[in-house]
Amino acid sequence: MGPYKVSCAMWREGEKVIFDFEGTDPQSISSVNFLLNEEMFKMFLGAFFINLFDPQILFNDGFYDLVDVRIPRGSILKPIRPGGVEFADPSVGGEFLTS
Repeated sequence: MGPYKVSCAMWREGEKVIFDFEGTDPQSISSVNFLLNEEMFKMFLGAFFINLFDPQILFNDGFYDLVDVRIPRGSILKPIRPGGVEFADPSVGGEFLTS
């Protein structure tokens, strides 16, 4: 088990930026997999860019259409059943709820 490779290529096509995770390792039989949602990735990316370039910019969803995220199914970033995911243990969630 491990180490695991996460691969991400980024390029521009017209007005869009593409983030392609092709080449990321296949999902693991253990619970190191992480279900990366494309829309959440866009949200975090937008917040990062706004804070990096101009924190005075109002945050809205206008950038969503300008970002394309490609994550292969069956990879450690998008596991399919029966692949376990990180934080699948209910005791971990309890720690977050009580802290």
